[in-house]
Amino acid sequence: WLSANTNYVLYVVTENSDWVLQQSILSSPFQTTNTSSSWAPTFSLALNSTTNSTATIWVNINESAKWYYIILPSGSTAPTSSQIRLWTDSSWNNLAMSWNLNLSSWLNQINVFGLNANTNYVLYFTAEDSDWNIQQNVSNVPFLTVTGSQTNQPITLSTAFVTNSSASINIQASESLTWYYVVLPSNSTAPTSSQIRSWTDSSGNIADLKWTFNIVSGNNGLNVGGLNSNMNYIIYLTTVDGSWNLRQTPSYLNFTTSM
Repeated sequence: WLSANTNYVLYVVTENSDWVLQQSILSSPFQTTNTSSSWAPTFSLALNSTTNSTATIWVNINESAKWYYIILPSGSTAPTSSQIRLWTDSSWNNLAMSWNLNLSSWLNQINVFGLNANTNYVLYFTAEDSDWNIQQNVSNVPFLTVTGSQTNQPITLSTAFVTNSSASINIQASESLTWYYVVLPSNSTAPTSSQIRSWTDSSGNIADLKWTFNIVSGNNGLNVGGLNSNMNYIIYLTTVDGSWNLRQTPSYLNFTTSM
């Protein structure tokens, strides 16, 4: 994504159907304009509510636009509009907590998940119009997640049966909840509840085996497929209640697939 009022050079090379690469390089210099957006929307941002793992933010805008946002820890260097458009921080690192959405004229709601409890964050926004003009002035909303957490009601996990490629797990719960899980090799470092909620391991990498589902009070069954034979696994699970409070202590179960 390009910055305003900046000189660039576009370099092009081609190859044919026989994979023969052109040896001469074509180039075309150009400069972007100094205008940021042809329509300059007016809007207001307001924090509506937070839980220990979520935030809800209102955006009131005078016309339809496409918005991009990222979430960073408080104290981070503010990114540019071009960086937000590419979902990166000020050092061009890709971010897990990022998204784009179409806003309608009037009041819009943005829901953010996977946050840590009692943590200061900043949500950064930018917008672009239908002619791909990007807004140069970055907007932001600082917020603090709450310390309260979901009560850790008793949960019992047990394996019903295991094959060489799948596992069936029994979950005994005392209330209805939304569950999230990741399945990792048994020697993996335990992820946090927020990481499980985002389907990542402890390093922030998206897990190959993950899912979300609703459970009811009583006995529930969970089937996990796509496993390798004769391998030790561990499944980590966390829950979200009806108020979007995230369980802070994950549940886990070790199991081994057959030969």
